[in-house]
Amino acid sequence: MKRLLTILLILASLQFFGQSGKAGKLKEDVNIDTLFVSIQFSDTADPVLQKELLIQFDTIVSSFNREEQAFTLAIDSTRNTRTINFLVGSVKYVDWKKNLWVTGLDLALIGVNILIIPYFPPVIPFYLMPSTICRVDLESSDDLFYRPTRISVNPNGYFAKRNTQKLRLKKKFDKVFYKYFLSLNKQNEKKNKP
Repeated sequence: MKRLLTILLILASLQFFGQSGKAGKLKEDVNIDTLFVSIQFSDTADPVLQKELLIQFDTIVSSFNREEQAFTLAIDSTRNTRTINFLVGSVKYVDWKKNLWVTGLDLALIGVNILIIPYFPPVIPFYLMPSTICRVDLESSDDLFYRPTRISVNPNGYFAKRNTQKLRLKKKFDKVFYKYFLSLNKQNEKKNKP
């Protein structure tokens, strides 16, 4: 019973918690000195948000290049080697139905925890929080990765209005992309140690 409950809780949490993907594994013979990056949007529903994210992307690249790194980033979509194009998908915001459903599920989980305390050691309860979902597919040149990857920009959207969810998305966008570039940098340094 306890194992089944644990498995159900883990599976349910995967549905609601935003995971930001790790950098794909670089090929063995890769030595990056300049990585050419670009960003595109597959959905044209919110041009204001897209413009803001483009500006943020430029800022992320500039911030990364200001620090001493193993490679530099250059925004350029015309190259065919050492390139990554980030294709940002549509943003799925958390609506009131999902908030209501998750709140009911959280209350049920609290009730289950109360009921099982006499029979099992206490289970540390955790609460589900739905995320705003934005997936970013990576289209890279064949010389970089073994397999194409995907990253996610999924900030918490629990009981937040759409404007608040957009602000959280923009903050998370900075963190996820910067962390992604640092992860690539770390892999590149490891592979090319003298």
